[in-house]
Formats: sequence, C-alpha cells, structure tokens
Amino acid sequence: MMDHRREHIEKTLTEAENNKKESFARLLEAEQKRLASYEEAQMIVDKAKNEANYEFNSIIDLAQSDAIKINENAKIDAELLKTKVEVENDKKIIDIAFATTTELLKRNITSKDNKQFVDNFIKTLNQGGNK
Repeated sequence: MMDHRREHIEKTLTEAENNKKESFARLLEAEQKRLASYEEAQMIVDKAKNEANYEFNSIIDLAQSDAIKINENAKIDAELLKTKVEVENDKKIIDIAFATTTELLKRNITSKDNKQFVDNFIKTLNQGGNK
C-alpha cells in the first residue's frame, strides 16, 4: 500500500511538474505574442506617422506653390492695373490738350493769352484732369 501511495505521490508530483512546465511554456508563448503584438502596433503607428508627415509636407508644398502663384498673379494684376491707369491718364492729358488747343484755335492769341492758357493747362493737369 505504501508503494501504491508513493507511486501516487510521485505521479502527482510529476503531473504537477509537467503542468508547471506547460504553464510556463504557455506563459512564455503569451508573452512572445504580446511582444509581437506590441511591435506590430508600433510599426502600424510608425507607418501612420510617416504617412501623416508625408501628407502634411505635401499639403505644405502645395500651399507654398499656391501662394507663389497667387503672388505672381497679384504682381501681374498690379502691373496691368498700373498700365491701365497710365493709359487712362494719357488719354485724359490728350483730351485736356486737345480741348485747350481747340480753344486756342478759336481765338486770336496774344502772348498774355498764351501764358494764361499754359497756366490753366498746368493747373488742370495738377488737379488730375477734373473740371
């Protein structure tokens, strides 16, 4: 009976030892899976960060490109407006000169009249052509 009891105890101890080894192996496997999952998650996060940085830089580059185009277009528009104003001013000066010349041709002009017309013409130019 003692042998039977001893066998039972040894069998129980062996089973306990085997269960302990199996549990340790499962624990080790679970820890390896956890670490692998963590590494995979880290890779996913790193990939997402890289994609986000790439997208961010693409947006910045596009915005800078658009800003340059807007600036260039503004310069072109300003130059066109300047040219338009110059043409309008030239037309006003020609109209004033033509009106003055027409007025001069209608009269017999003395040197006093001539000086007065020139003074009036200059005064009109200084006023911007407004009558």
